[in-house]
Amino acid sequence: MAPVFIERIYSYVRSSLDELLERQCLLQAELKEDIGRLLEEKRQLFHYTIEQGKVRFEQGIKALQKRQKIGSWTYLHRNNLCTP
Repeated sequence: MAPVFIERIYSYVRSSLDELLERQCLLQAELKEDIGRLLEEKRQLFHYTIEQGKVRFEQGIKALQKRQKIGSWTYLHRNNLCTP
């Protein structure tokens, strides 16, 4: 009697674990898709791509950054950080 009972418990536990693992795999795949979609949205928003592990911004964004760039001295002076 005991071995049959133990086999039933073992079978139930194994099927429950299999279901949990399957669910985990599905959720992991869904999460991976969501992360990929969010990354693509941010790439489009900030106009960049990743090539060979390096971030590459579109030419228009590079030009904008160059126009907006100010030197350290100018930044400190404008924000009154260099005056006593």
